[in-house]
Amino acid sequence: MTRNEKICLSLLCVCVAVMLTTWLVTFIQTGSAETKLWSPIAGFFKGYIYAGVLSIIPASYSAKQLDKNRDNSVLVKMTFIISTIWFCSVVLVYLS
Repeated sequence: MTRNEKICLSLLCVCVAVMLTTWLVTFIQTGSAETKLWSPIAGFFKGYIYAGVLSIIPASYSAKQLDKNRDNSVLVKMTFIISTIWFCSVVLVYLS
């Protein structure tokens, strides 16, 4: 694995970690019985939105590496595609 691939994968993993951490914190911080029913769903979408905004970082880094190095790495391309789709889905949620 090259240095660029490691950085791209690490940045994408940070986004996933932010999503899971936000989901767990929202799930743990519930108070009443009614909010306990909705906390897993609300936590998932809250984490999805926060990490989706952060996903612009791995998308921009992988796009820069693909353009600069003309790298044919599948991992860098997949990181770019996943991060871009994730960011665009968050933008579409806010626009609708």
